[in-house]
Amino acid sequence: MGKMIRLFVRVRSKRPPQLPLDMPAFQEFQRIAPDEFVIPFFCSNINELLTRLQDVLEGEIIETWVEPLQLLEGESKSLHGDITLSDSLRLSTTFSFGSGKHPTTRLCIDLLKEVLTHRNIKTLFDIGTGSGILALFALSLGVEKVLAADIDFNSCKEALMNVVNNSYQEKIIIVQANHLVGKRNSFDLITANLLKDTIIKMLPEFPLLLKKEGLGIISGLTEEQLGHIDFQSFGLLLQLLKTESGWAAGLVQKLG
Repeated sequence: MGKMIRLFVRVRSKRPPQLPLDMPAFQEFQRIAPDEFVIPFFCSNINELLTRLQDVLEGEIIETWVEPLQLLEGESKSLHGDITLSDSLRLSTTFSFGSGKHPTTRLCIDLLKEVLTHRNIKTLFDIGTGSGILALFALSLGVEKVLAADIDFNSCKEALMNVVNNSYQEKIIIVQANHLVGKRNSFDLITANLLKDTIIKMLPEFPLLLKKEGLGIISGLTEEQLGHIDFQSFGLLLQLLKTESGWAAGLVQKLG
């Protein structure tokens, strides 16, 4: 059995979640909005739990995050907080995906460091920007212009607040939209830290949005989920894979 962790799952549903008896949460779910709930679990296999949950749950999984079991008994993730990403960058987060605590966010940041150390990236499209964490981190590392999109209005407001607080409003545009808002052949780099089904739906658009030899950072998936994606069938080449606690992030490049 692998190391036990706490997995928190944020769900959008019209009704309170009802789980099978053999899938007990370790404490009561929390309602954080009229149609949104957070369910806490203990698990050792993230992929297995999320796959099962998608089969039995009424509603849509819109965010997950993990915490190590070593935390104090009864402690849970704060839904509000300030996070310092570097000496010059500070992030306020409420409900948006992108607190910096989730392994997929850390993996994306690691890949951003890797890319921006070796490539001159001028334009970035951050899809599903959430709190704006990846867009802001990229700007702090020298990216010149960012288009940040999210379909959730509250996430866009939160991202805008973080942009203003870090004085990057001249370098970033935030829009409430999906990936289709991006102009074709316009971006050196795309970041997308999203759920599996959303990633799969937008992958055919990646080569169209990217400039020649453009790059993409893809995460929000488990190791198993990412391992099953045939990137070449989408006109992409997987160049680098990073993993942490069962989660994965990949660096892909546009072919041709």
